[in-house]
Amino acid sequence: MKTNQNLRFYWRKTHNKLMLGLSYISVIIGLFWLCWILFTLITKGIPALSIDLFTQSTPAPNEKGDC
Repeated sequence: MKTNQNLRFYWRKTHNKLMLGLSYISVIIGLFWLCWILFTLITKGIPALSIDLFTQSTPAPNEKGDC
């Protein structure tokens, strides 16, 4: 009976470590993609920021813009 309890405890401990490892891997993958998106947003978005963005109105559809 004692061995059965030890085996169950060992299996639960191993299963817990495995699930924690998978959770950490998932967090790392998620943070990687989050950082990738934020980096892309910042590097491509900062050059578009200017005072005109905040002071000029957006052109209507089918109207020529300043580009």
